[in-house]
Amino acid sequence: MPARKISVFGREFKMPRSRGLRITIGILLTIGGILGFLPILGFWMVPLGLLVLSYEFAMVRRYR
Repeated sequence: MPARKISVFGREFKMPRSRGLRITIGILLTIGGILGFLPILGFWMVPLGLLVLSYEFAMVRRYR
């Protein structure tokens, strides 16, 4: 099984092989982005979380 990669602004990042871990990362990034008004967290996390989730769910992939 080839490693899944995510491409953001021309750079590629490897995603974990575990499906559960990818889903967890995507959900945490999305929730953290909703709290973007807090220090360290930012609204940039929402699109990144949805991008990670789009590799697992067709409903999210449709909007990618």
